Amino acid sequence: MSSIELSNEFELRQKKCWEFNWKIQQAIASSPQYPLEGTVHVDEFMIGGPELQKRGRSKSAKN
Repeated sequence: MSSIELSNEFELRQKKCWEFNWKIQQAIASSPQYPLEGTVHVDEFMIGGPELQKRGRSKSAKN
């Protein structure tokens, strides 16, 4: 899925989606002995940085 498609689907900036794709590609390339196959599901990810005055994981709405 392209960064433009991700951007449109999740209403995020295209650059942020491009960076996410790039990080995934780097993670895949760093482990050639264990290639990912088939459908890969991402359990959880965070866009942006920590929220002010909140520590650890928050149960608030995720973006």
